[in-house]
Amino acid sequence: MPHMNDPFFSKSVVLICDHNSHGSMGVIINKKLDQEKSNPLYDEEDLNNERVIFFGGPVMVNFTLLLHDEKKLEDSSYKISDNLFLSNNNLPNNKIRISNKKFISGYAGWSKNQLEKEIKNGDWIVQKARNDLIFGTDCKKIWNSAIELLGFNYDDISINGGSA
Repeated sequence: MPHMNDPFFSKSVVLICDHNSHGSMGVIINKKLDQEKSNPLYDEEDLNNERVIFFGGPVMVNFTLLLHDEKKLEDSSYKISDNLFLSNNNLPNNKIRISNKKFISGYAGWSKNQLEKEIKNGDWIVQKARNDLIFGTDCKKIWNSAIELLGFNYDDISINGGSA
C-alpha cells in the first residue's frame, strides 16, 4: 500500500511462496538491484543475457534464488503453484533453457500471524499470482499494473493504513 514507508517494501510486489502456521516467506519481484550482476554459479550461456538480479527481500541477501515456470525442473524446485517454482542454484541440470525466469537475491519473511495482521491493518493488497505480471511486465510497471488489474486507480487508494 502507498503508506508503507519501509524502504524495502514501499511499492513492492511480493510473491508469497510459502504460507503456513509458522509464518510466511515471499520474494519481491519488482525491484532490480542497483548493480547489475551475474550469478557465478550459472554459466554465461545459461544466463542468456539475463544479468539482472532482483532484490527479493532483506533476509539472506547473499542467497540467490531462481524463480521460474519450467515444469521440467519441478522435481528439483520448490513448487509455489502449478506453474511457478523456486529453485536454488543446485539445479541438477543447469543446461535446461528457461525462458521465464528471475534471479532473486534474498527473501522476505514474516513470523507466525504477522502477515495476516499486516493485511488486516491494510498494509497489503492481496491478489492471485499471474505469470504474465511476474515475467512479462517491465519491473518498473509491475506495481501499477497489479493495482490496475484489481480495478483500482492509484489516486483512489488512501495513503493511510488501518482497519475498519
